[in-house]
Amino acid sequence: MVKRILRFSLIALVWLLIVATPAYAVSVTNALYIADLVVVNAGDATTNVSTVCDINTQSLIDGKYATEDLLNTAIQAPGGTDIAYMPGVGDSDPWVFFVPSIGTSESKSYMFFAGGPAMQEGFMYFPDSGGMVTDDDASLELGNNFQIEQSVYVDTSAGADKDLVLKAGAFKLYISEGDIQASILSITPTDETLRPDGAGDETNITSVIGAATHWEAVSDESDASYVYTTSAGYLRDLYTCEDSSSAGDINSVTIFFRIRSSLQPYAAYGQPVFKIGGNIYTGTEQHQGYSYFDDKSQVYSTSPATGMAWAWSEINGMQIGLNLRADGSHTAYCSEVWIDVNYDKEDEEPAVAVTAEDISGGEHIVKVPADGTDLKIYVDDELKDSAALGGASVIDNTNDWSFLTNGSALYMEYHKIWVGGTLVQHIVYERDTTFDDLTEYNNDATPTFRTTSSDSDVSATFQNFSPISENECTAGGAEETPELLGGAAEMPKEFYGAEGGGTGHLPGAGLINSMLDAGGIPQDLFWIMSVYGLAAVAALVSFRFLKSMLWPALISGMIILVFALITWGNPIPLWSFFIYAVIAAGLLVSERVFGW
Repeated sequence: MVKRILRFSLIALVWLLIVATPAYAVSVTNALYIADLVVVNAGDATTNVSTVCDINTQSLIDGKYATEDLLNTAIQAPGGTDIAYMPGVGDSDPWVFFVPSIGTSESKSYMFFAGGPAMQEGFMYFPDSGGMVTDDDASLELGNNFQIEQSVYVDTSAGADKDLVLKAGAFKLYISEGDIQASILSITPTDETLRPDGAGDETNITSVIGAATHWEAVSDESDASYVYTTSAGYLRDLYTCEDSSSAGDINSVTIFFRIRSSLQPYAAYGQPVFKIGGNIYTGTEQHQGYSYFDDKSQVYSTSPATGMAWAWSEINGMQIGLNLRADGSHTAYCSEVWIDVNYDKEDEEPAVAVTAEDISGGEHIVKVPADGTDLKIYVDDELKDSAALGGASVIDNTNDWSFLTNGSALYMEYHKIWVGGTLVQHIVYERDTTFDDLTEYNNDATPTFRTTSSDSDVSATFQNFSPISENECTAGGAEETPELLGGAAEMPKEFYGAEGGGTGHLPGAGLINSMLDAGGIPQDLFWIMSVYGLAAVAALVSFRFLKSMLWPALISGMIILVFALITWGNPIPLWSFFIYAVIAAGLLVSERVFGW
């Protein structure tokens, strides 16, 4: 008998929940148009695919099927689940949407809605491998008091250079073998020496001793070989220079040369020379007496060609050399010419790092704050790791910021940076080639957009675009004007309960509803499950004492009826009682006939 009452209660409860519980997704009730997005997988089963579909965006707008901002569109899975998507930016750019899973050689049909009132507040940004870039700015210098926050679908599978945030030589938030790691990078100023490796565009100094060529004579660290002249006017040699494979911010370039005179009390005079981009740049004159070769040098903190920070392309494309002259009846010698490049080298070990371990791929909010004392990392507001800064601070350099590169995130809802408690960057998707910073600091981002499916075997097509309900024309007598009727039918407000909820008069309902709202739990779902759950418990208890199926059916039915009649349709719909009554009657008859 206990099995019978359990079967009776469970069947009634499950049925009522199925017919009475609404689907909590974006409302497409008032959408005017619908189409199929047919997704086909030509390969093996796969998950978490960003696929593309050709939809003529401008035609949707021009035809008044969608508003200019496209917010009155939606994409849903067959069960009514909302799907993340991004409209095409240009007229020819595809729309991109998320496919959670698709089987081997499977075809799935998603639903595209358009028209009517807005169904979205914004869209996701689906980046290409280049992510998005923001120019360096003083307002974005993090120091040791900052917070970076991103709401993203993180792909934590292995891969190279999967950076959520990167400022080269300063800060990095990235994917590391299933983990998410944030690092304040440690920098060491480093010198690299580059010497002549060939003849340049000019070889004018008179003679050479100890080597076959001028450039070879001045390229080693020995004073045994050198170039020389007795000219009282400057003569110039230029030499090609070794290339560098280094990386980092260049702090300065120093050019050195070693000279001396052949006769006392006379002096040798020299000027350092660069040839950059076809132009000659001459440094300050310096001199040295007879006794020995001595190092002469000039420091360039910026490039003489641009007046700005040196670029490695300038280092690797220029020629170096010197102007050399004598003073009176003697000879001027030069035994060496070279440059030292001082740059900030990123150390292999960061100054401080924190790691969120074993993070599954999916939608997460990732936060990395520093408060002057500690660096921390949170995932979905859960603290994953903390480390003392120990005096470390994010270095102020001139490198730009890059975000969401190389598949680190399938899509982004928003990105934010605070410095010293002030929000200095807030980026969301815009249907434009620039994402405007929503703060007053104008730290805009230049995005790249996905234009191909993340899995080449998965493709999508846009099909069967049509009105949800056909317009009808009605006409009366000769004097009546035909009236066009159109638009989708609206669901009655009482379908799931009166608009705005009708549980406020129940004892304690105000507090419960506040807690539900705070937790993001739909009120209708809670009250429907509570009432039918109470009815099921009452049926079990009454059967325990009354030993009859009739009384449990009547008692649980009365509970449902009372709650339905407190106010029409609240907190559960009255019509659901009649479905319950039919099910209860059928089960009672079955008991009599079949002896359940």
